[in-house]
Amino acid sequence: MSEGHIVENPVWALKTAAFLQAQFGARADVFTEVGSTSDYLRDLIRTGDSSFESLLFCAAGVQTSGRGTHGRTWRSADNSCLFSFAQRVSPSLVQHHPGLIPLGVGCCAAEALRRCSVPVGIKWPNDLWLYGGKVGGILCEVVRDSTGAIWVSIGVGLNVAGVRVGQTDRGWPVRSIAEGKIIAHCETPDFKSACANEIISATFQWLSNAPLEIERLPSQWMELDEFFGKKVIWKTKGELCFGIDCGINTMGALLVRKLNGMWVTLSTDSASLLPLSTP
Repeated sequence: MSEGHIVENPVWALKTAAFLQAQFGARADVFTEVGSTSDYLRDLIRTGDSSFESLLFCAAGVQTSGRGTHGRTWRSADNSCLFSFAQRVSPSLVQHHPGLIPLGVGCCAAEALRRCSVPVGIKWPNDLWLYGGKVGGILCEVVRDSTGAIWVSIGVGLNVAGVRVGQTDRGWPVRSIAEGKIIAHCETPDFKSACANEIISATFQWLSNAPLEIERLPSQWMELDEFFGKKVIWKTKGELCFGIDCGINTMGALLVRKLNGMWVTLSTDSASLLPLSTP
């Protein structure tokens, strides 16, 4: 077991660090403040001796340079649960199913939070959805270590309470778990730690069994997709387009039936869903 470097606070992360060390023999690094937990793990994997670890974990009370998808800034609420974790994966998973990794992790996170009594859904491709807005986000990156082994590094940001940012940069509402007042203890360290433990454990199992889990991902996604069967809007070459969310394909692209009956696939490289009120 590798103890890692632990600094005082946040308490929930110390609890999760102890859990992961006991369950997985993980290296767990916890900071009061860090630039980006995802950047920290990426650099650790690339330059550090992580070859003997089964799992890496990093958490912080504050991220000063948090990142979202496509390099966007992750703007978290005042009372957030911010962490990253990483594990080695099969090269075939990254080679044959790269687009499905973040979607599979999103499903794991949503189902894990539901087990913690948080009724979240997902919005393609990597947002956790609650009360009609974004309550969390997921960032997945593939990193090679010094031995050539392949790791998937996963950053998670979850707004628990104290939201101070009204909208995302795409115009979607930002929400927090506390808004619904369905979980009285959601701001406690025990609750945050339980959420992190469930997310990491579920994802670890999913990545370890990915060849089998991949087959059921489209149907799993359909059950969690908050926009499935609903009208969605996106922009292509500066033009707004409309259609119906019909789930995902085996590459992780969103299947959309346009209002004229044509079918299109949206990739994360070329499209993002926008609010219906987008001018």
